[in-house]
Amino acid sequence: MKDYAGMSGLHINAAKSQIFIAGSNRSELITEAEALGIGVGNLPIRYLGMPLTTKSLTPHDYEPLIDKIRKKMLCWSNKSLSFAGRLQLIKSVITSMVNFWSSAFILPAKRLDTIESMCSAFLWSGSPTQTHKAKVSWDDLCYPKEEGGLGVRKLRDTSKANALRLIWRLFTQSDSLWVCWIKYYLLRQSSFWDVRDDTKGSWMWRKLLKLRDMAYEFMRVEVRDGATTHFWFDNWMGVGKLIDATGAIGTTYLGLTRQELVCNAVSGDGWSMRNKRSRRFQLLYNQILAEQVPSVDRGSDLVLRKQGEDDYKDSFSTANTWEQIRRKKPKVDWCRVVWFSQNIPRYAFITWLAIQNRLSTGDRMRSWGITQGCGLCGERDETRDQGRTERRSNGVT
Repeated sequence: MKDYAGMSGLHINAAKSQIFIAGSNRSELITEAEALGIGVGNLPIRYLGMPLTTKSLTPHDYEPLIDKIRKKMLCWSNKSLSFAGRLQLIKSVITSMVNFWSSAFILPAKRLDTIESMCSAFLWSGSPTQTHKAKVSWDDLCYPKEEGGLGVRKLRDTSKANALRLIWRLFTQSDSLWVCWIKYYLLRQSSFWDVRDDTKGSWMWRKLLKLRDMAYEFMRVEVRDGATTHFWFDNWMGVGKLIDATGAIGTTYLGLTRQELVCNAVSGDGWSMRNKRSRRFQLLYNQILAEQVPSVDRGSDLVLRKQGEDDYKDSFSTANTWEQIRRKKPKVDWCRVVWFSQNIPRYAFITWLAIQNRLSTGDRMRSWGITQGCGLCGERDETRDQGRTERRSNGVT
């Protein structure tokens, strides 16, 4: 702290500061903090609205998020919202709150299901607790409008997309303090794709390791100097992990260790590997020899992310990633009829319900045990299609 003050000119106010300690040398740090007059706090604490802890978050730690969402739904000004208004609140406010947490934590699937259950209940009843009034299942809503849904995104899919962004940062933001810490203490010269699952690290780190198979499908490396690309595990030839093609014996055959970088497989102006004339991995040898030899003159290696079929770019898009990992349905031909630029949202929503045949018509209410006729014509067995036919016969379109 004295070194920091000497360099920056900023001194810490001990009376307004606390130190939070985790690790094996806790008692030593507590003694030093007390000598400086700084109080010792206990984790977890809340910072920028989110909990900070060294352990896995408990259901109690997620309650602030659940309570905040519930308060938004129970606000008096939201009680008069139409279906379209509630939908807009879910898509713009509730989803943004969850995404803020998902940008830092991988939320448990059970908590995401709880939030989606509250959203479904609020959409159809105006209350997050009344879950028996749903007209359309939540899964059917969570598709783009072009595919017959309402444009709501599944929280599990957005959570995965945000987690893949964290993995992307490990390969592209070398100046990040978090990335430097991960590489120094957890990876230790090993590849992210090869590090063991039981390695030390936080609960978030272990969850990221479980997403490696999914993340690997989206990433490729364009080798330039080869100084940051792992020979056996990074997808730098477009064929996946070379260790999968050769097995563990490949490291002995080619004379390259598991942690070897691509630049270490070059000698002079060409590739340098053992047993180039061996028939065992002749196809692999030929593929490697066909690759351009890394050179310092070409600059640093470039990590690319999959944007589409055979389309890779050096940027990350959460929306594009979500589009690739979500479930898809065939596009519907009536989308432009309902969702056009000048539509009135609540009318468009009712029209969408009519297409789904989820309006409270006579035939549907009778299946619920309710017998009630139309207030205009008195018809008790009116169906959606019957009402449409009568309007056409009267010259109304």
